Amino acid sequence: MAKVYTKPLRESFGELRGITGATMEDGTVYKARRGGVMTVENVEHIAAMKRDPRVMDNIAVETFHVPPAPGRHCPTCQFSAWDWQMICPKDGTPTEEDEHGSEN
Repeated sequence: MAKVYTKPLRESFGELRGITGATMEDGTVYKARRGGVMTVENVEHIAAMKRDPRVMDNIAVETFHVPPAPGRHCPTCQFSAWDWQMICPKDGTPTEEDEHGSEN
């Protein structure tokens, strides 16, 4: 799993500029958060983005990280919450249980 940093979405003269996401040839869709971060599950998709002339100049950095521990997360801002946090402390959205479930 990797985080791909792109040009952030900004409003300029009434128009949104930046990258809102990417749709791959196999139909996989990656949505970029407003700050310009896309979480990409497949490393081959990063290579395909780098080869695409429309995207390759807009990818700033890519970093690999370890998936978060089981618990809860915010569906809006992707905040990793503890098992007992039912409300996201960042934006007040109800958190959801992670796909792999809780270990408690």
